[in-house]
Amino acid sequence: MPPKFIHPPPASVRPPLPRLTALCLASPETAWEVRGVIAETGGSTVRVSTVADAQSRWDAQDPTPFNVVVTALGTDDSTRVFARTISGFAAPFCTEAVGDSRVLLVIYSHTACAHPATRDRCLADGAYAVVNSRADLAAVLRAARGAAARPAVPVAAEGMTAARATRTSGESQGREYPPLARRRARLRALHAAHAAGRETGADAEEVAEVTEALAKQLAALGGEVVVRLRSEPVADTAVTPSSVPTNAGGSAGGVDSVTSGAGTDTAAADASGQALRKGDNERPKTVVRVVHVSDTHGHHDRIVLPHGDLLLHTGDITGNYGRCEDLAAEFESFVRWVDAAAGRFRHVVFIAGNHDTFLDGACYDGAAVDRAHRTLKRLLARRPNVHYLQNSGVTLLGLTIWGSPVVPSRVELANKRFYSDAFERISNDRRVQFATIPDGLDILMTHGPPQILAHPQQADSVLEAALLAKAPRDRPRLHLFGHAHDYFGVCQVEHRTEGSHGSSAVTVCMNAAQAWVVGADPCGGGTPLECLVEVAA
Repeated sequence: MPPKFIHPPPASVRPPLPRLTALCLASPETAWEVRGVIAETGGSTVRVSTVADAQSRWDAQDPTPFNVVVTALGTDDSTRVFARTISGFAAPFCTEAVGDSRVLLVIYSHTACAHPATRDRCLADGAYAVVNSRADLAAVLRAARGAAARPAVPVAAEGMTAARATRTSGESQGREYPPLARRRARLRALHAAHAAGRETGADAEEVAEVTEALAKQLAALGGEVVVRLRSEPVADTAVTPSSVPTNAGGSAGGVDSVTSGAGTDTAAADASGQALRKGDNERPKTVVRVVHVSDTHGHHDRIVLPHGDLLLHTGDITGNYGRCEDLAAEFESFVRWVDAAAGRFRHVVFIAGNHDTFLDGACYDGAAVDRAHRTLKRLLARRPNVHYLQNSGVTLLGLTIWGSPVVPSRVELANKRFYSDAFERISNDRRVQFATIPDGLDILMTHGPPQILAHPQQADSVLEAALLAKAPRDRPRLHLFGHAHDYFGVCQVEHRTEGSHGSSAVTVCMNAAQAWVVGADPCGGGTPLECLVEVAA
């Protein structure tokens, strides 16, 4: 059977591949064929036997990155590269390869070539070609080394640079921000499925809207999401005013500006960044790769998690939209998901949200609450690298983390009570609680966002005031939250004290609420957000 290609539009031309460096996940027999073809071109091949080994090699691909990935479909959980129940790749390195215009992903599988539905799925999800022989693979690589036949992701056109994890901070290999690359790959797959007349269950327009919004946010941040180490204050640094969104809050003690997809003063952002980075390159440091999700609402099994060091979930584990839901069963399913994730990540940290009523012992009691807390205690005893935070903190991998599920009371705000009213507290109670947020945190996890980053009905002015009451350098370096489903994405908040010699600091903010993304594309794997956090060595 001849090789199959996804043909790009005429304007999309991929540059020829240089010397081939291949990563091969396949049986010894198939790997022997692949190695022979690659060797004929003067290239080299690294063969691995499991997805975990492939991911490890992929993440350590420095200084010579792979530009070809050849993989079989796999026969069990240790080798399978596709998700079993949803579209898309279960192996993050495959998703990242599809999202990188310089890498070819080739499926080498007799099964895929023999079954059109399987072959079409491989192509729809972004594979460059599906082959089942040495001759077919050679033909594919000859085409790729000339004028390639794969849509190129327009990285340069949109100013995107690398944000995929490397073990040294600040280095770029020309890769897109991984969540954006996955969104674009998924959007291409949906368009291909639509062109072939296949039903996907997804709203392609909404998927495109999510993708475009994330692209704009990343463009405003220079294409990467890196949480820098705090720098020593720079004397005599002039402060340039920045534009502030109309819904932004403030305080007499400081000025906050938001770098997002629109209304950004790039000169101010550049000046701030230069001030922050003075002396940073002289400090030894490592990086921790953080993966963040929130508001999974019982759909955690639909989320395809990328590789990382820390997995952080900021609440709304369950749906809880009415009496008919079995919240205990949903929570136990979530616990099984966390248990599995704890085998992949060095640590997993989660907090509750307002939908997780069974975890709010201050407002609820009864058999369901007791059952949930017993389940939680068993998980924490079995998995020492799993941490549940409830107005408490932990230090992991050199990072100080503090988490709170507390959100505004809708009884106080709107005189309405909902099923999903866990950890809803009146203003005075929240003021007391948020006063206990430690100074100088690396990561703050709250279920809800501060006022400046969401609609007033979904945000917390008390939380914002508590953070603004701190000196700029004492505010968190990274603030993770969810709750406001329509404000999914990432931005940067610059904190500056007023005056010509004011101090400056930056908080990277991420709203990883999956509800909108999963609702628009139930089989698309969600969009976990990622960032690299610098840690002093």
